[in-house]
Amino acid sequence: MSGSPDLSGLDKHRIQNVSVFRSQINVERANQGMDSIAMGDAMRYLRAARFNATKAMEIYRNYQKYSDSYQLQNLQPHREPLSSELGSRKLEILDTSDSEGACFMLFHAHKHDLNLTDSKSSSQLVFHVLDKLAESDEAQENGYILLVDMASVSQFSLPVHFLRCMLTIMESGYPLYLKAVYVIGATKFLKAQLLILKSLKAHSKVKYVSNDELLEIFTRDALPWQLGGTHRSGRPAVSVSPRSPDQDPTVFPASRPSKPPQPPLRNPVSSN
Repeated sequence: MSGSPDLSGLDKHRIQNVSVFRSQINVERANQGMDSIAMGDAMRYLRAARFNATKAMEIYRNYQKYSDSYQLQNLQPHREPLSSELGSRKLEILDTSDSEGACFMLFHAHKHDLNLTDSKSSSQLVFHVLDKLAESDEAQENGYILLVDMASVSQFSLPVHFLRCMLTIMESGYPLYLKAVYVIGATKFLKAQLLILKSLKAHSKVKYVSNDELLEIFTRDALPWQLGGTHRSGRPAVSVSPRSPDQDPTVFPASRPSKPPQPPLRNPVSSN
């Protein structure tokens, strides 16, 4: 269980929203026979929502629903089909951050096999990778940026439904702030197919750019070599300890502060 963070650095408005969120959620938890939410875990939802109490409640409730639907309390990353999803390395955490400290996650769209992947296991993959990313205090404080590499993707292999599901989870179903989404190298035809994403809450964060445009936004050493950068070591989403079936799905592994980003590598964090 996460510890109790110091609220002294928050302004009155944010402290009020912390109180509003905890009061409402604790009523719901009491009605479900659950203990009050720990301050540390409550703060994760509030940070993800940029201290908007209403949105934090939405994320909390959606996460509970996803926990039941996708059996998040008992993920088994070493067993099929999740092990194959992880083995594909279609979704990776980069050991770099932008100038404001936001972490990077990279989705290799061409590695998503439409014929071999089912929606449940691919959704479990997203949650598993987010669990790994959330072990970093840097990610919890500053959020993360999703890079979508569209290289080698054709009109027949475009994972539009997976993208829609993933962005829905990231924006409204997991307590970690999604700062921005960059879709790199999409052709005009693929962009037309991706118009379906306009209905998503995360759509305002989606930007379509070329490789050259991406390099004008971020430094080369922050980007992977596939996208014209110089960074070559991605961090695969290796296994975390499985959650027990009776574990409160809203309680997350405690984390330790990351090392300063010089060199820009986040210190791996172990779960309690």
